[in-house]
Amino acid sequence: LVGSEMCIRDRYKKVVLGYGPYKKQPGLLNKIIRYDTYKIAIQYLSLGLWGVPYMGVGRNLAYHSYLYFDAKGFTSHLNVVSGDDDLFINEVANSKNTGIELRPDSYVYSIAKQKYAKWEFQKRRHLTTAPKYKSAHQVLLMLIPLSQYIYNLSFLFLLAKNYEMVFVLSLYGVKSLLQGLVMFFNMKRLQVLDLLLWSIVLEPLLMLFYPWVTFLNIVKEDQRKRWI
Repeated sequence: LVGSEMCIRDRYKKVVLGYGPYKKQPGLLNKIIRYDTYKIAIQYLSLGLWGVPYMGVGRNLAYHSYLYFDAKGFTSHLNVVSGDDDLFINEVANSKNTGIELRPDSYVYSIAKQKYAKWEFQKRRHLTTAPKYKSAHQVLLMLIPLSQYIYNLSFLFLLAKNYEMVFVLSLYGVKSLLQGLVMFFNMKRLQVLDLLLWSIVLEPLLMLFYPWVTFLNIVKEDQRKRWI
């Protein structure tokens, strides 16, 4: 999002992707949810900006009526518990007809889950949507977190082996500094700058959380199909 225009307004844009953050409240869970929402937003808004729109959040989304009627609404996704609006965007959005809206007065705030169990179940349900994306989008969305896991595991492995410590730590430090600068500007734009320092803790927590909920979806497939 760094360097992008504050708002893309084009009369030829038939799909507009917006940002739907959660309200700031006390507690670690709220910080995790807001940080997770920020990361997801950075991903789908950035890819939308680069001409690869793949999803949108239903609480802040606009599309032309003819797209809806041409696609016969959400009939292609009647069998999903959640994510029909998400999959609709995956179906009809493309590089030419999609824009993003980043003005702060366009943000649609929601109340985050207050209990961890409810948020965990919500995330499990959300994860059932991604396998229904277009194949190219699935591959892209798999490579993004995979590269992060490989990078961090490689760093820990090199530390354990005591391999070229000065070089490894310097490389990690430079990467972390550049990443921190990008996060600063993006978080400032999306008004979650209070999470910048917290990201040091929240990032590894999410890296542990997602494999966990993926595992739960495998062993408890039936339970994720209900709505809470």
